[in-house]
Amino acid sequence: MEINNIDDFIRLTYPEPNKLDPDYIFFETWGYEQFLIKKYKYDLNGLRILALPDYNKYRMIKMLGKSESIIDALKGLKIVRSKKILRRFLLQSVSKDFPGILLWEENNQYFCMFPSIGGCFGQLIGLFTGGSFPDDEIKVTDDVFVNEDILINMIDKSRLHSEFQMENHVCCLPDYGNVFVAKTWSNGYGYIDFSMDYAPANYDEKAKKWIYLKGKKNLIRVWRVDYKNIEDGKILQ
Repeated sequence: MEINNIDDFIRLTYPEPNKLDPDYIFFETWGYEQFLIKKYKYDLNGLRILALPDYNKYRMIKMLGKSESIIDALKGLKIVRSKKILRRFLLQSVSKDFPGILLWEENNQYFCMFPSIGGCFGQLIGLFTGGSFPDDEIKVTDDVFVNEDILINMIDKSRLHSEFQMENHVCCLPDYGNVFVAKTWSNGYGYIDFSMDYAPANYDEKAKKWIYLKGKKNLIRVWRVDYKNIEDGKILQ
């Protein structure tokens, strides 16, 4: 059976009953979708969601298997950039404007791979999540993948991808200016806001260094910092 879409994959994974199957008469009478509901407790729409990670893995393995190496398989594929911080990875999130590779587009959804910030291509495969990305999260560029080094060099390592990345660094945050961030902590799930202890930071042109106070009594505590400050913020030191 040729697999052209997720519905084909579902029919392969959840096959129609044969004539010896006790469910065959029910299937002949009521059709494939009612058979799925009876046997697996899910309709086609439910299985499209549940089967998406496995379908994407199948599709990626099939795509990569056509070439002698992963690099060859990816050459010429379009480069994408994230429009905001993407937090769906098990190993790391990626920052706004972070480059990745568009493996395919289907039903207005983009399926992508992203390199690790350290630049290890093996970890790029490790960050494969089986998910897809809507248009408000990904923009497709005119660039194409040539090799790992060029992709890694496209990463702006000063951009923030997590509030914890700011600790013990001087950062530029839209609502706070240049600050030394001593500590951050999450306020729960949902990525709406976080908390931090910080002190204003100023760059001494003569000494060529950042000046700030690190002592507890000098730090300012803010309980609710909008995550948009991270998306548009940068590490300065």
